[in-house]
Amino acid sequence: SPGLIGAEWRWVWRHLKAVWLFNEGGGPVHEQILRINKGVLGGSPDWIGSKYGWVLSFDGTNDFLNCGNNSYLNLTGPDLSIYVMAYFPATAQRLIFCRGLYNTDGYYFQKFAGGGSQNGIELCVNHSGAFRSATSSDGTLSVPGWHRIAGVLHGTNLMRVYIDEKEPSYYRQNNGFSPASSTRTAYIGQYDNNGLRFSGTISLVAIWDRALTKAEIIQLGRDPFGPFRMRALWSAKAAAAGGVTFVPRLMVV
Repeated sequence: SPGLIGAEWRWVWRHLKAVWLFNEGGGPVHEQILRINKGVLGGSPDWIGSKYGWVLSFDGTNDFLNCGNNSYLNLTGPDLSIYVMAYFPATAQRLIFCRGLYNTDGYYFQKFAGGGSQNGIELCVNHSGAFRSATSSDGTLSVPGWHRIAGVLHGTNLMRVYIDEKEPSYYRQNNGFSPASSTRTAYIGQYDNNGLRFSGTISLVAIWDRALTKAEIIQLGRDPFGPFRMRALWSAKAAAAGGVTFVPRLMVV
């Protein structure tokens, strides 16, 4: 639906590191903010037209998006946030975004299935032989359909996950730490380079190196795409103009 892009969305740009909108309708898939990354599709993900425009469907077997190992995704500070809009079928599982390795470095965000936990979500940060994660309880994401999910690291004190702007049961980890520096390749739909691939459809992935507030997550839930699509348009215009920075004012889309 049309959204008003102005002062009420300025918080979106603060520390926004990357956005994938999957609006190309075919590979390669561009990161929409810095536009220095052309993701490479692995396997044969399907481009599907939907009420949200083009979306990318992963089969859970051999489909993924290689997002490269650019340094802007190497988040090592005490705060980070990942926001995702995706369709989860009943069998949807595993890695949505990964830039790291369990118990070693970096971070990842997944819908888990297996290992005693079923149909919940997890944000995990890793640091030199240890990890911290915030997970929702079993069954909190068991209903097929489009869902908005988020994982937030709040410094060393708290980690949270959200499903459709709500904090599910067993959602928080009351201690955390900064991810260790990682030079690994980032992936959408795959864990590091060895599988645990996602089954489902993704229309939006956004990453910040700050902690989103609950109020901001609620606001995003009202119009998940509007501010990002305008930001992508401004970035594309800036690139076409040779790096000129366009300062957004008030625009209607």
